[in-house]
Parts: sequence; C-alpha cells; structure tokens
Amino acid sequence: MTAQLSVTRFCEVLGVPRPTWYRWRAASSNVKGPWPTPAQDAIEADAKALAATWDGWGHRKLAELLRTDGTGRQVADSTMFRVLDRNGLTLPANYTGEVRQLARVRKETFIAPPTRRNRLWQADFSDFETDAAGDWVLGGVADY
Repeated sequence: MTAQLSVTRFCEVLGVPRPTWYRWRAASSNVKGPWPTPAQDAIEADAKALAATWDGWGHRKLAELLRTDGTGRQVADSTMFRVLDRNGLTLPANYTGEVRQLARVRKETFIAPPTRRNRLWQADFSDFETDAAGDWVLGGVADY
C-alpha cells in the first residue's frame, strides 16, 4: 500500500527544497554503465591465450603480437591492458616499488666487499659465432 503524498508535501516533511528533491531523483535514476565493450570482447580469448603463453610480457608487447599476427586487427595498447586487467592478468599497482625495495636490499648486501676468497663468485657466459670455426661458448668466472 502506497501513501498518496505530493512532492511539495513530501519536501516539507523532509525539510528540503523541491529543486533538491528533483536533483536527487534524477541522480538516482541516472545509473551509468556497464557499457558494452565490443573491442575488448573481440580480442579477449586471444589475449588470454597470449598472456598464458608469454606470461613475462606486458600489455604493449602482447598488443603488438595481436597487431602483427596476420589477421589485420587494430588492437590498442589500452584495450589489451583493460582485457588483461579484467581477467586478473596484470601486475599489481605497487609492483615497481616492490622491485626497487628488493634491489635496495640486494645492493645493501654488497656494500662491504668480501675480504676472503670463495665468498662471492660471479659468472658470465656468452655465445660467439664465427664464419669459419662455428659457434663458441665463452665463460668467465670472477672470484672476489
């Protein structure tokens, strides 16, 4: 059962001006979204497959892969990011801060150089290709 109360009387009971009541009513009935996302929906399956295959790559490189896969699709970087984000495949917002903090801890570990042998070893390997002798793998080890 609804009460028959005019807007004028209702506003008097509440103690608000009538224009405020109409503004409130317009704001509550003007619900926005969710908007259709045809560009995201079109690439979602391929984007998820690429992200699973190349999990170390970011949205820009994955979008470039979709642009150059031969289908002629024009995929914006932001569209790829939104698809990955809504599927939980993006890195957290504070990821770079965490990486910097870990790097700072690693750097503090080696402030004082080691004073005895066999405390810190560093190795580096590289491939060296020659025309006549083939491929060589060069390795160097440093003992600090």
